[in-house]
Amino acid sequence: MKIIFICNKFPPAIDGVGDYTFHLANNFYQLGHDVSVICAYCELVQQKVSSGCFNYNVFPIAKSWSLSDLAIIKPVINSYKPDWLLVQYVPNSFSRLAIPFEFPLLLLRIKNQDTRICITFHELYTRMVYWPFKHLISALAQRWICTKLAQVANLIVVSIDITYSLLQTRTDKPIHLIPIGSNILPFHIPDEQIVSTRNELAPNGESIISTFGNRDQDTLIQVFCKLVRKRPEVKLLICGVLRLSPEGLCLFDSLKDKIIITGHLPNRDVYRLLRSSDVFFLPDPVDSSGEGGTSTKSGSLAAALVAGLPVVGTSGHMNDKLLSQVKGLYLGDYTNPDELAYLILKAMEDKTGGKLNQEFASSFLAWEYIGKCYNDLLSK
Repeated sequence: MKIIFICNKFPPAIDGVGDYTFHLANNFYQLGHDVSVICAYCELVQQKVSSGCFNYNVFPIAKSWSLSDLAIIKPVINSYKPDWLLVQYVPNSFSRLAIPFEFPLLLLRIKNQDTRICITFHELYTRMVYWPFKHLISALAQRWICTKLAQVANLIVVSIDITYSLLQTRTDKPIHLIPIGSNILPFHIPDEQIVSTRNELAPNGESIISTFGNRDQDTLIQVFCKLVRKRPEVKLLICGVLRLSPEGLCLFDSLKDKIIITGHLPNRDVYRLLRSSDVFFLPDPVDSSGEGGTSTKSGSLAAALVAGLPVVGTSGHMNDKLLSQVKGLYLGDYTNPDELAYLILKAMEDKTGGKLNQEFASSFLAWEYIGKCYNDLLSK
């Protein structure tokens, strides 16, 4: 098949959906399909294209994802005559205001008569709030756009149950569930390197609790404080940068000799640090109505599972059916730091959870499996 992926950002530009597109495109290329990518203009991507770093054609040509881009994108579509356009949709990817009004019409105008469109809805719309008024307008507009995109699509894909349920209110078309893979790819690390890394991180033999991604770090520090009181021989490894409120910083100062902050790291270094950890903690926010929580939509969760770690997350409405198959996962009350600290201790004693999580990831979160799910859909 001839397939053109459409996304906003593409590696080396930093973006989770861009990484998802990159791995999926690579998998389709390995399956023997004729793959191309159309993305937004980015000098870094253009440099990679000019250097011949991609195995397939990448066109960093889109400027605004409005109808004014028709003259730029349409000739590429006409030239390649793809069987499918695979669109990776997030509202704020295709509009600076996260209201891409013209995007559904752009898709209709750029496709050829024999080209079909598959849209993966990574996100749908923001929560309906009535003040400030501009947020209400944005929420309503995003729902309208979501409905129009569903009308345009020949195939619709989502990653978790809650997105599936919400989108069912916008369309009568079949919706297909395909999970999110890890953007942190596994590779072999010798045992002696893991031991060496652990000795660097925890020279006194402390247990290592790791985390990364955009998470509520104030809750993270509160839970870690409770954990230290229960078990002082622990280290907290934050793969990324510190983002704390003034109150969180005060608590951090009292614990900073037990906390390691790496800054931004290459993916291979993140994987090495995860493999050298004992437990992964995901303090996914949950509001007072129960909205939020840990789900298999999380690339951070996928990375932890691939690395073979037991995981502690939070209970909420985003907990999906596939998540229930993750045996080494402990879900707790987001508002109860004591409970979450207890679950981390429990996960630290789990001798089989990490291996079971790794087996789950190899079955359901591997890009080979995800690519096959898409390939089976597109081939029907």
